[in-house]
Parts: sequence; structure tokens; C-alpha cells
Amino acid sequence: MTGRFWKLLAPQKCLYCNEPTDDPDGAVCDRCLPEEERLLDARCPVCGLAAGECVCSDRDDYAFLFYYGCKSVRNATARIKYANNDIAVRHMACLLAEKLKDGRFDAVFFVPRSKKAKRKYGFDQAELLAGAVAELLGLPVCAALFRKSESKPQKLLSAAQRRKNIRDTFSVHEDMVGGIRSALLIDDVITTGATVTECARILRGAGIRTVRCACIAKTPKKHPV
Repeated sequence: MTGRFWKLLAPQKCLYCNEPTDDPDGAVCDRCLPEEERLLDARCPVCGLAAGECVCSDRDDYAFLFYYGCKSVRNATARIKYANNDIAVRHMACLLAEKLKDGRFDAVFFVPRSKKAKRKYGFDQAELLAGAVAELLGLPVCAALFRKSESKPQKLLSAAQRRKNIRDTFSVHEDMVGGIRSALLIDDVITTGATVTECARILRGAGIRTVRCACIAKTPKKHPV
């Protein structure tokens, strides 16, 4: 009774439009379901090709659901990043797990949130997402990555500045990765790729042979031809 009453007071809001969903246990309202399908099949806004043929973003070999930029995707990623909502996280995890189901991984890792942000919001969005994806794929979560120092916020930095800023920010508990040869690394949004690239480098340095990065949304990156 308490749960039902709470849902009436604070109804579940749609990931994309922020309006109450038709199903209190659903992450997307009926009106936005077609929009989600469109976004999942969207062409790259830089090269105009489908995700599987993209000549800019997909050269990085990141698994992602959406191209970051439009209002609906910004709303969805903000809900994951700033609102501790199990239903929203589970929905995105289901979409990611479907995309990654044919991959062979030994464990799921995540890019750890800064201590400052974790104190402010009370949770780590990448950890929650990684946990949900791992459960769906039947894999263990490995919380081996950690921040050994706090870097400046990446938001306003150029790609080159981001790479320099994030260098040596992360480390790994090597005793936790023994026997792991193939890792799935989860983050919520990949912009330039500087953060996941650094984390993947750290994991490979700890003996993991292959690291596949996956996220909810990826900012298209134009590569020189």
C-alpha cells in the first residue's frame, strides 16, 4: 500500500519527455516509444550514415544506444546521471544488454564517479548501470577501478585538454582482476572518449587483454579522412 501511495505522489516520469508514464513501472510513456525506436535507429549527424556504417563515431568501436545531442537523449542521460531511479537504469540496461548479448566478457567494469559528485548526488550512475547490465548478461561486476586523484571537470575542455586532464587520475586494484581477460567497461556518456580510453589503458596494464567500452550515448566525433 505504501509503494502504491508513493507512486501516486511521485509518478514515474518518462525518460525522454519527463511527463508521467502511462505505466507506473515503465520508463517510457506510450507517446515516446516510437521516438525511442527512431533514436535507436538514428543516422550519425556528422556523416549521415547508419550506426553500423558510421565513419566517425564507430571507428572507436564503442557500443552505444544513441547519438548524444537531441533534447530527448539529453533528458534520458540526465535522468540516469542525476536521479537515482532504478526503473530508468533498468530500461537503459536492457537496451544495452541486448546490443552486447553476443559479446564474450569475463566481467563488467565501470568508470567511477568523482568523490565530489558521488557525495553530491549520493550514487554512482555508471556503477548502477554496470550492475544492471551485468545482471542481465549473467556476469560479475568488478569495482576494481578507482580515482586516485580528482581531476578538473571535463565538460568545458577540448579533446586534447581532456586527455591531459584525465591522465593518471585512475588506478586499479590489481588483486581484483586476476583471471579476467575480457572486460566490458560501462559509462553513461562518451564525449571525446578520453575517460574510457584512460580507464581501458589502466585495465590493460593490469593484465586484461581486451576491453570493450559501452555507454548510453556517444557524441559523434569527426575523424580526418
